[in-house]
Order: sequence, then structure tokens, then C-alpha cells
Amino acid sequence: MKRSVPFLIYPNQWPALSSLTFVQLGMLLAAIFDYIREDADVEAIERRLDEATVIAFRFMRLQLDIDDEKYQQKLAKNRERQKRFYDKTHLTQPNALPVIDKDKDKDNDKDKDMDKDKDKDMDKDKDKDKDKDKDKDKDSAAAAALNNNNAREAREASAAAQQDFFEQFKKEAPEKIMPWINGILKDADSKIPRLRYMTRARVKRLYDLWQEFGNADIGEALRKAARSPFLNGRGKRNQFVADIDWVLSEQHFLEVLEGKYNTE
Repeated sequence: MKRSVPFLIYPNQWPALSSLTFVQLGMLLAAIFDYIREDADVEAIERRLDEATVIAFRFMRLQLDIDDEKYQQKLAKNRERQKRFYDKTHLTQPNALPVIDKDKDKDNDKDKDMDKDKDKDMDKDKDKDKDKDKDKDKDSAAAAALNNNNAREAREASAAAQQDFFEQFKKEAPEKIMPWINGILKDADSKIPRLRYMTRARVKRLYDLWQEFGNADIGEALRKAARSPFLNGRGKRNQFVADIDWVLSEQHFLEVLEGKYNTE
């Protein structure tokens, strides 16, 4: 389907994209442009991407669909509002003035009646102006309510997109993330116990760290933990051996990343 609205990139999407390389980001941008063209073949687009870029593309595609639907709804509301305004402003003209009688007395009486009619017309015009002001106030209130609704819908859509992306992250965690972590520990001959299960708590913690720091920092922290004598029971005065949950915890992750435990 051809998009009638320019696609938007939101700041809160960057954590989901920051782990991609420049090449992958370029592939993602090309995929987005292909998707917004008419009769886009989603399967053909995804076949050209690697796994990481496909995940990011699906996340972006969901937001594109949400934005396009909201834009179409907004256009429909604007057209309806313009139609109502057109109907209000294109009223029939007042009836023509009565034919002037040649009789002077009748003329005088008619002049007086015309003055009265003018006064009535002026009063009617004032009432119409008041009605227009009320309509403007109503339109302003409606516009404000629409903006509030749009903001709320955007927040709800963003939350839904984040939830969908988390579910995808959770689905791939046992097959991709757990072997990646265990591989880092194995390469360093670390005594930190290998992961056997990806619990929801572990997935959620890794997802939060990934959004805040990205793959690079998480990988660096894991490698530092795997090589740390202190965290592997090789310290001179202790036999403490950390586990992955300890390393990734909110209390210790930054300390591990900054190298606090890379001494005996």
C-alpha cells in the first residue's frame, strides 16, 4: 500500500536500533523506503536483510502502519470539519426588500418599517456573530480534545509496539542470547556458571539493559566479568564466584562495565 504520509522516526526507537552497524542501518532505511511504496512485497524485502535488521524492520514497520492509520483518520476528521464549516458559511441571502410604493405616506411608513427591519437584521447579525464565536470555541475545544486523543493514542501505540518487540526479544532469547552469553564465558574459561534457562526476569533485565546500553556495552561487561579474578574465585583473599544475575543486576552492572572488579 502506498503511504500518503512521510514516515516518522521517534527518539525512543533509537535504543532498539543502536546495536545495528552503519551497513545494517543503511539496509534498514532502504527497506523502509521499499515498504512505503505501492504494492510493497514484505517477504521479498525481509529476504534481503540479516536477522538483526529484520527484527528492527518489523519494529519500524509496525509503527509506520500505526502512524499511517492515525494520519488517515485525521484527514477524514479534517474533511468532515471543513464540510461543516462550508455548510455554515454558505447560507441563503436575506429576502429582497419590498417594492417601493409611489405613495409618499406609504413610503414614510415603509421607511420606518425598513428601519425596524434593519434593526432586526443587525440584531440577527449580532446573534449570528455570537453563534459563530460559540462555534469557534467549540471547534477549538474539539481540536484540543483531538490533540489530546492523538497524544494518548500515540503513547498507547508506542507502548503496544514496545510490548510486541519485547515478545519477539523473549522468543529469540533461548536460541540466540543465551548461547551468546555462554560463549563469552567459555572463551574466557570463566568459572561463572553457564546459563541453562532464560527466565522472564532475566529476559526482562537483558531487554532493559539492551535498550539503555546496547549490545556493545553488555558484551563488554560480560567479557570483563568473565576475565575478572575477583568474580571468578581467583582472588587472593576470597573464593567468591559471581553468577550472571549478579553481573547484570542494577546494583552491579555499571560497576562491572567500568572495570571495578578487574583486579584481585
